Amino acid sequence: MTLKSMEVDVLAAVILIPAYNPDDKLVEYVASLTGYGFDRILVVNDGSRAECKDFFDRLKQYPACTVITHEVNRGKGEALKTGMKYYLENCDGYAGIVTGDADGQHTLADTANLAAKLEEYPNSLLLGSRVFSEAEIPWRSAFGNGLTTKVFKLFYGVSLGDTQTGLRAIPNSLIPIFGQLEGSRFEYEMNMLIKCADSGIEIKEFPIETIYLDKNSSSHFNVVKDSVKIYWLILKRFIGYLISGIISFLVDQGAYRAAIYLLFPLIADRISGFGNAAQIFSATAGARVISSIVNFFINKLFVFSKKGETGQSFLKYVIVVIGIMLTSSTLVWLMNSLLPGISSANIKIVVDLLLVFVTYTLQRRWVFKKK
Repeated sequence: MTLKSMEVDVLAAVILIPAYNPDDKLVEYVASLTGYGFDRILVVNDGSRAECKDFFDRLKQYPACTVITHEVNRGKGEALKTGMKYYLENCDGYAGIVTGDADGQHTLADTANLAAKLEEYPNSLLLGSRVFSEAEIPWRSAFGNGLTTKVFKLFYGVSLGDTQTGLRAIPNSLIPIFGQLEGSRFEYEMNMLIKCADSGIEIKEFPIETIYLDKNSSSHFNVVKDSVKIYWLILKRFIGYLISGIISFLVDQGAYRAAIYLLFPLIADRISGFGNAAQIFSATAGARVISSIVNFFINKLFVFSKKGETGQSFLKYVIVVIGIMLTSSTLVWLMNSLLPGISSANIKIVVDLLLVFVTYTLQRRWVFKKK
């Protein structure tokens, strides 16, 4: 693609830059964008200190640049959502938004390349992904991103090379969706990826040049505070799923004991023909039905937040429960045959723990999948 043809393509995008206590690099970045041909640039001043006023005043001198101001710092996520809201209300005729960083760590060529792909992928989130294997990458950044990508793949089934990139192209079809997501700081960008994984929205990655100025000293990312928020966002659903399982286990145990010690003695004359084995089986089956119904509704309403389609989801849930039960029994039998020295009870513990992730994935991606 020639420079001239690329200039025509990039005009289809609006650049959105959240800025908190920027320096000259922001002004230089905006100047290069306007010089390249971008005719609409939104900069959100996210409650920057008074000393930065001159930088924003200089930006206002560019006809293509609009500065939106938060009176107090609200976080990168809120700044991005403010920019998206402004875009929906004031920017017509564009294919979408390209988000950038105010610290000059995205090259003009990478920004333009991502913008040029918006019309090609009108329903996908496009990421400019850094290559973390390069020698100049700070160890902390490479390790943190590598760990996050692995955890994200484990719990959401999507393999990405860079989950924390700030260079993203968002087409018009996704802006209203992303504009309503939770998250005030850096965890908001992770919430975008989770939304895509939940809803089957395609994520496309394109390699970009990796630039770290002064070992990324200008970043406002708080390693402890923001990392906790990001990992809580990734793990909270699975934690909720585990809590739901514990509640269901307690319900199962309670229902079984209620049947054995309370219900059956009350109706002893009616079930006098039932042997001990029949009572145990019927109590177990009844308790499992009750606990499964409780587990289903907790997962549907609170863990996966799936609206509607109760009947269809419940049928899928029953299929998963039966399938997992048969899988567990088969694996325990096979492993016990291969390892006769280990008790089947101990084997079952290991098998069922491994199947927890399988069950969680099936419920997330099939039973309670969001449209």
